[in-house]
Amino acid sequence: WKLVGSEAISLRDDSATISIGRDQGLLGSVQLRAWGKPFYLRTMTVVFGNGERQVVSVYDTIEAGAGSRAFALDGNRRFVREIQLRYRESGSRGYRRSLVEVFGKESARRAPPPRPSGEWDRIGSEDLSTRDTRVTIGVRGGGRKLALRVSDYALYIKRVRITFGNGDTQIVNVRGVVNDGEQVGPIDLEGNYRNISSVRVDLRRQSRRRSARMEVFVQGERGRPAPAPVPRGWKSVAIADVDLRDDRFALAVGRNKGLLKSIRIRTRDNAVRIRRVRIVFGNGSVQRVRINERLRAGRQTDVIDLDGNNRFIREVVVRTEGQNRRRRTRLEVIGEVGRRAVPQLPPVARGWRTLDTQVVNPRDGRVVMPVGRGEGRFSALQLRNKDIAVFVRDIRIVYGNGSVQTVRVASSVPAGGYTGVIDLEGRARFIRQVVIRTRDQGRRGRSEMEIIGRVARAAPPPPPPPPPASSGGWKTVGSATFRLKHKSATIPVGRARGKLSAIRFRAEGRPATIRAIVIVYENGDQQTVRLATRIFPGTMSAPVKLEGRRGRFVRHVFIRFKRKAFSNRRGTLHVMGRAANGGQWTSMGKRRADMFQPVRETFIVGRNRGRFARIKLRSHRRHVRIYSVSVTFGNGQTVQLPFSGGLRGNTETKTVNLDPRGRLRFVESVQVLHKSKISFKGEGATEVLLQN
Repeated sequence: WKLVGSEAISLRDDSATISIGRDQGLLGSVQLRAWGKPFYLRTMTVVFGNGERQVVSVYDTIEAGAGSRAFALDGNRRFVREIQLRYRESGSRGYRRSLVEVFGKESARRAPPPRPSGEWDRIGSEDLSTRDTRVTIGVRGGGRKLALRVSDYALYIKRVRITFGNGDTQIVNVRGVVNDGEQVGPIDLEGNYRNISSVRVDLRRQSRRRSARMEVFVQGERGRPAPAPVPRGWKSVAIADVDLRDDRFALAVGRNKGLLKSIRIRTRDNAVRIRRVRIVFGNGSVQRVRINERLRAGRQTDVIDLDGNNRFIREVVVRTEGQNRRRRTRLEVIGEVGRRAVPQLPPVARGWRTLDTQVVNPRDGRVVMPVGRGEGRFSALQLRNKDIAVFVRDIRIVYGNGSVQTVRVASSVPAGGYTGVIDLEGRARFIRQVVIRTRDQGRRGRSEMEIIGRVARAAPPPPPPPPPASSGGWKTVGSATFRLKHKSATIPVGRARGKLSAIRFRAEGRPATIRAIVIVYENGDQQTVRLATRIFPGTMSAPVKLEGRRGRFVRHVFIRFKRKAFSNRRGTLHVMGRAANGGQWTSMGKRRADMFQPVRETFIVGRNRGRFARIKLRSHRRHVRIYSVSVTFGNGQTVQLPFSGGLRGNTETKTVNLDPRGRLRFVESVQVLHKSKISFKGEGATEVLLQN
């Protein structure tokens, strides 16, 4: 026992608080001692370090110089923040004050309980930190029930997500503290007997860093012994429950199991005599192996080396010796893993954060990734794929206020690849959830997809400066000063400005309300346009297209204002013109091309980039071959453009109009299927350029 806190209390009051703190260590029980005057203690409330409370009813008199009984704390090893007392005086006379001392006893670290006996088997474990918010435990095995055991430190578990072998998931909400040596469960699994691939546990982050350990146990189905462990570097690729009265069994493997170097056949429950094995590879070729060996329950054949170093296996056909009586067993094919086809993803870049990770089955067609306001605000998103290629149709982002942003991708994301950066509508947004729509690619397999977000800055950026005199293919061709009480103004342009295809207006100093404009061309023709728009300082009006396909020389522009009769304030109005031969070229980024196979890349553009009229491609560094180019416009229309053939290093293709009538269109994305020429100097890259 040691003194952990003391407080002088007045018996004229009826309550007092004694502070203790975390520096006193983990306590298992406490005791009170009084000096001075006795008092009658009604209740004692113990407040733990995580905010939980334990109320102890005492209703006993604590005499001067004596102590109370020892009170055991919930959880055996807890941090105590403070102790709240409710009391009254015991009726003695004299000075009404007493000194109350709190003594605490440190409990020894309790050894974790022995693993469950009987049918329970440990299938996985993971070491973690109390500052972690999520831990994923890779397991191998199955059963009817599951239990989690925590050791070395107490953890607050929010929920447990169980992923089965077929990709289905089961979520169990816990929302409670699991102390050292305690366990969660047993949890009844959905289904009679389920194979488990992983267990993900969501935790509440603690302020202090401590290490803990989490173990996963399963209870197998009665009558089914636990499978023998698979050697390191091997994995189970096929399993079937068979009747030994038959003599032929086909075990489907598939390409999604990856490349294998060798296999073994094993039986789990009953003995079986295997005569021969026929292995059908992914390309249709066959390998036959004669075994003629009797395997007892739990035993396996010798290593069967495959023809070739790394092969895809379509199926394994096992011929056995039939039995006269009814008896069942589980035949399993385990394979030695060849080279790893899935690349290792680099860590998340600085300033980005992982929001959620889901196992995606392309045949489902839709994946929902919950995020929530607790993750903070973000300015951009990106999707990256870990395992197999998945064709992503579009991504639907639901913000915290209920608004929705849909981004069309329409491209295949390879293993280890990323989609383009998706800029969110707004500077800093809360995200409720992200919905991903995929397309069935006609093959089985699952991939782990991850949503990462770029954290928005805490302070909003300063307002953008007014647009410059020449930007985006627009240039200033005339200016005039106006007063708010004037009805009209004339802005000269002149032949020296060249032929123009469109004009727009930019205001400075004061807002300008324009009712209509009259454009007078060099040959005396006039074009009248009703605008009815208000232009604020630093902003520009919508473009006004001029009559004529090849551009016109403009003599001057006559403007009618909505006047303020008693205002003499001044402002400046600029006429911005776009040359008839087109505007400025804008790069949408460049992507590297693979040297061994054509890769389809998606360049995200978006409506916030404005409208465009022409497109061209540029190659960088090495020779690049273009197979196809398709453009998706803002209204969902997709057009295939006439781009094909090879591009030498650092050359450009011809310019192609996005619209046959020469209109400006909003571009959602550009998809390019390209391949780099094989070279020891490295691969080339393709850049997409758009002209407004």
